Amino acid sequence: MASAAAVPTSGALEELDGTPISPPARRSGWARGVRDATALVAARPDLWLFGLIAFLARGGVLLVLAPIVTLPTFINIVNTVGPTSVTAAGPTDRFVILVVSVTAAVVATALAGIAAAAWAETAGYRAAVAPDPDDPASGLLDSAARRALPTGASVAMRVATVRMVMLAPVLAAVAYGVPAYVSVAYGELVNPSNLSVPLPFRVLAGAPLPSALLVAAWLLGEVVGGLAARRVVLRGAGVVRAVAAGVADLFRAPHLGLLTTALGVAGSVLVLLPALLLTGFAWEEARVALGGGGDGLMVLVTTLILAGAWGLTLVVAGGSAAWRSALWTVEVIRRSGVTIRRPPSSEGLSSGGE
Repeated sequence: MASAAAVPTSGALEELDGTPISPPARRSGWARGVRDATALVAARPDLWLFGLIAFLARGGVLLVLAPIVTLPTFINIVNTVGPTSVTAAGPTDRFVILVVSVTAAVVATALAGIAAAAWAETAGYRAAVAPDPDDPASGLLDSAARRALPTGASVAMRVATVRMVMLAPVLAAVAYGVPAYVSVAYGELVNPSNLSVPLPFRVLAGAPLPSALLVAAWLLGEVVGGLAARRVVLRGAGVVRAVAAGVADLFRAPHLGLLTTALGVAGSVLVLLPALLLTGFAWEEARVALGGGGDGLMVLVTTLILAGAWGLTLVVAGGSAAWRSALWTVEVIRRSGVTIRRPPSSEGLSSGGE
């Protein structure tokens, strides 16, 4: 039986030879992970830039430009395409070339966006787990875990491949909804229900079931794709293994996945929607002033307000994107069994593991 002297009565636990015994890291709960992610993003503005690039490159630019861009009407499209593009003999050569050119441009833009977003995602995940240069005690992973991270351009390529694979549910939902969307669009063109609402929104609202499936497929692709991308960057997994692990991660704890998704979307809408509305209001005022409704000073003031509102929208979009990313990054690390490091002022350490 060990003597009482062998058991320390105060301070840290020690081996018999005096070597300190590190206490096991405590399991970090979901709420604690949310606080860790929020603190990380608040202290690391560099993550906002990666979040903004990824957000814009993966289609967010359309959302940011929506308040200041007027969608073409059906008449504008007809005048651009030409009323004689389709004849009794079929589509003209000019119309075929136009369709092929537009399709190629859209596909090329989408691929470039996916590639740029994959680079930003990869850099953002690595930056999130690395320490702040001004605070060596920060960062989610310790030095040994960071040294084990995979490197090279192939990592970003695998992330891009994961994102393209996870577009499959979205494309399937779009294909399912095409007949309904075509029917609604035809009805809106013949007898518009509300001209104050852009046609795409009326089409989506006119086919609620396909639109709901499209949103669900998009969310599924975002969540599973994000989990898989982190497996690639943080664990070096291949595409197939990463996607399979992402699906398993989602269904292993679906309530936590739902909570993280709902919190990320709700938080982003809460801060991004007011910024978009402000930009739209500023654009309307600037357009009136530029159209002759105000003097030179009014034009200058409204233009500066528009620039400031749009800049604020970009900052908010980058911050909210970085926060959503950090929520999932912390969640993946928490589940993986890797110790999450916190600044000295934080309470203790935590690790996860299913």
